[in-house]
Amino acid sequence: MQRCNPAFGTDLENGILEAGIAGAFAMASGTASLTLLVAFMGRFLRGGVLSVFAESRIPHVIGATLEIAAGVTVVLLSGGALGLV
Repeated sequence: MQRCNPAFGTDLENGILEAGIAGAFAMASGTASLTLLVAFMGRFLRGGVLSVFAESRIPHVIGATLEIAAGVTVVLLSGGALGLV
């Protein structure tokens, strides 16, 4: 029989601790891969695609609009998940 740590109660017996660790690892891996993808896209697309608009305000407006849209999307999705929206 597995010894049970009193601080964790029966969580060790149910495998909740291992599932939590695996979930945290999966979320961290997803966040890291998305961050790297955005960093590479920002680095390589800035010189090529956006060089057409070098003297224009269009990239700044598009960037700000995308950031606002992403923020609103996150707020709506998290509010929906919590049952607030």
